[in-house]
Formats: sequence, C-alpha cells, structure tokens
Amino acid sequence: RVDATDVRELARIESPDFFSRPSWSRDGSLVAVSVQSFAGTYHGSVFVVPTGGGSLTQVGSHVWYAVRDVAWLSPSSLAVIAAEQTEFPNAYQVYAVSYPGGQVRRLTSGVNNHTGLSATADGASLVTVLRAQNATLWVSPPNDLSGGRQITTGQARRDHFPAWTPEGRIVHTAFGNGHEVWIRD
Repeated sequence: RVDATDVRELARIESPDFFSRPSWSRDGSLVAVSVQSFAGTYHGSVFVVPTGGGSLTQVGSHVWYAVRDVAWLSPSSLAVIAAEQTEFPNAYQVYAVSYPGGQVRRLTSGVNNHTGLSATADGASLVTVLRAQNATLWVSPPNDLSGGRQITTGQARRDHFPAWTPEGRIVHTAFGNGHEVWIRD
C-alpha cells in the first residue's frame, strides 16, 4: 500500500540472480520483472509473479543478453527493452512479448540504444529514450588532431578498431547490419 502497510514478499531469488525493473499490471494482479543472472554467461528473462501470492513464472522461454525495462501494454502483452547479443550489449531494442505465451516480436532496430520505457494507461502508446550512437573514423596528422578529415559517416553503424595496412589503406570493424570488416583507401 502507498502508506507502507501490508508489506509482503512476493518472490525471492538467490545470488547470482537478481531482480530488475518491476512493472505492475493494470489490474494490479501481476508484477512483471526482469530477472538477470550471472550463472554461466550473463543473461536475462522476463518473469511474472501474482500479487496475491504464487510462484515466480518465466514468460515464454526467450533469453536475452540483458533485459533493461519491462512495461505492461495490455493484460496479454508486455514491452521490454533488451539486448539480444552479448558482443554488442549497448544495442538495446524494444520488443513486444505476449503473455502468457512469451512470443517475441521486435519493435525497433538499429545500433542505437533505447533506455527507459513506459506505457500509457490504455497501453496504446509507449515512450522510450533513443540514444543515437554513431562512431566515425578520422585521419589526422599526429601533431595536429584538430586538422583531421572524416573518412566514414558513422550513420546507422558504429565503426571500431582502425588499423593501417602496409599499403596505406585502413581496415576497421563496424557494427550495423551485423558485425562487419571494412577496408578503405
């Protein structure tokens, strides 16, 4: 209750697992929550627990690298912000997850990072923060870094790990439509 009376434990998990980002269903009968784990490889899933008592139950069988936020859209649908791939954990996207079946449908895409998630009272609209993450490559003389020349746009991808080849070309990795290796003059 708002006045902090009638406090009771709904669920308990043990380390190396931990709860994150609870979300009350509209009728107050369920709490959806992210359960993250360091057991084996780091991973997270969505669970629900009845507020009137009962056990913690996983929603479907989908396992993400991490689940950052959970919000109820309707009695039969959740939205989550999650990272799918361990090698690029900052590309958090928004997914719809059916309840109780756990079918997953991706709502956003790209290399950008979504954070924060909330649904309107009727579940018709979501709000989230989109953090654009572009990375570009620049070439400059070592004694004047301000005199550089941009050689990639960085739009829709993040460029990483540049290296010169013996022939004077540049090779680098990029994360956009998967993990890519580029070589350029």
